[in-house]
Amino acid sequence: MRRLQPIAVGLLIASVMGLSATSARGGDPDLSAWKAMSQRDEIRPAFSVDPKGGPQGAGSLVITHDQREGLDGWFQKPFAVTGGELYRFHSLRKATGVAVPRRSSVVRVVWEDEAGKKVSAGVPTEQVKDLGHTPSAEPDFPTDGPTDASGWTTVSGIYRAPPKATRAVVELHLQWAPNGRVEWGTVEFARAAPPPARKVRLATVHYVPTGRSPRQNCEEYAPHIAEAANQKADLVVLGETVPYVNVKKKPHETAEPIPGPTTEYFGELAKKHNLHIALSLYERSGHLVYNTAVLLGPDGKLIGKYRKTSLPHGEIENGVAPGRDYPVFDTRFGKVGLMICYDGFFPEVARELANRGAEVIAWPVWGCNPLLARARACENHVYLVSSTFMAPKDGWMVSAGVFQVSGCKMDGCRVRSGKRPELVTGPDIPTRMGTMSPTPDRHARIEALLTQLRPAAEDALRRMAEQLVDRPDTELFGDIEYRLRDAAHDLATTAHQTGLEARKKGGTRGRASCARSAGRTPGSTPGGPAGS
Repeated sequence: MRRLQPIAVGLLIASVMGLSATSARGGDPDLSAWKAMSQRDEIRPAFSVDPKGGPQGAGSLVITHDQREGLDGWFQKPFAVTGGELYRFHSLRKATGVAVPRRSSVVRVVWEDEAGKKVSAGVPTEQVKDLGHTPSAEPDFPTDGPTDASGWTTVSGIYRAPPKATRAVVELHLQWAPNGRVEWGTVEFARAAPPPARKVRLATVHYVPTGRSPRQNCEEYAPHIAEAANQKADLVVLGETVPYVNVKKKPHETAEPIPGPTTEYFGELAKKHNLHIALSLYERSGHLVYNTAVLLGPDGKLIGKYRKTSLPHGEIENGVAPGRDYPVFDTRFGKVGLMICYDGFFPEVARELANRGAEVIAWPVWGCNPLLARARACENHVYLVSSTFMAPKDGWMVSAGVFQVSGCKMDGCRVRSGKRPELVTGPDIPTRMGTMSPTPDRHARIEALLTQLRPAAEDALRRMAEQLVDRPDTELFGDIEYRLRDAAHDLATTAHQTGLEARKKGGTRGRASCARSAGRTPGSTPGGPAGS
């Protein structure tokens, strides 16, 4: 398996060493060099420097809002950088009266040239050709870490300066926080040494159990897990509601406690092969039945579980209850979140998991449009590992997949494919503890996708406008809202069909690139019945 480059432009790394420009204890000693800024005087907050502020009394920068909505301002300071080098930002922040500090008290690192203009991103030549231009380097946003007993939150991140950057402008914000106050202390920005690489190998099984019995369904996965172990996988993702598939019973008839027979069986396999296993099953808890994903560790024990929150009508009609929490679990290779099938049709679940620090999301899914998998990975900067039952001929989820943070399938994927099962194993990937920063090609890929979809979008909106303009009933907002949702569904369907036609004809350059990066042509596998 081909190893990826360990670090890319704009990639956030959490473990760092080596500061050269600021004091590790006191932060920036010259607070007067920070300039107070705002877009307009009418939304300008109050700025001050407290010489005895900060967690150690070494001084701090303070921004205060009055009772008005929409105030926005920041302290900023430029730092000299060398393109291609790694730089670390670190500060302690104390927010008071701020509803969502992660949203209102942010840090931006803006990359510029000597003239103070944005520089281009260091993206591959192939992407520049696809776009027709070189995209600009986007700002980086250091992420929140732990908060101590005194209310000081660590905000930090390591970034590689774009090739043509000569300075980084660091901005310390407080925005949209009536009666809020933020204090920034021990602000540091300096060159950093590369951290040691941390490689992870992800795998997923594309297989439909026969349904002879719940136990037999589980046992049929054993050889595929063994094959994943032979390929040195750290995590193997299996399908949705594994004991239930094709057994022709109701969800409550196959539901079991967790821990229970299914988790014990797969726990033994996880321990035998020294890897992590994720799958979904129907769980019974008292009088309730949940669709629950479980994560089993290499010691054979249950690391944790997640109960599906987004239920389709089929599960609601069968009395399945929704979950209400979004746990993220620590493993030996990083933080893992779980979601199940219909959860991935909407952005909220993946977003909640990413907000809680998930680096990898395991996704047992009966069937899904692959564009949704790409979107969830791209918009949250996580690796997404899906396991599905649908056959390629269905034109739905073409197979199981390992999706990288840019939204495309992992470059260098290997597959063992027979008449029925497939094993998809991604290449070794670099992972970091904490929320991931955008990869350098993220915005380039977004622009490429928008370019492909724009004609279909414009046509769908034009048709919708023609239908609405002379309809008196559309004066009601709710009716318009529903019509917009219908139009969005039509647009998604059109885009999907466009993709299928393009794939049959050989594909567009952008789609062909993603198909090549998967490194395979899916084999034929039987699809399960439409379900969850």
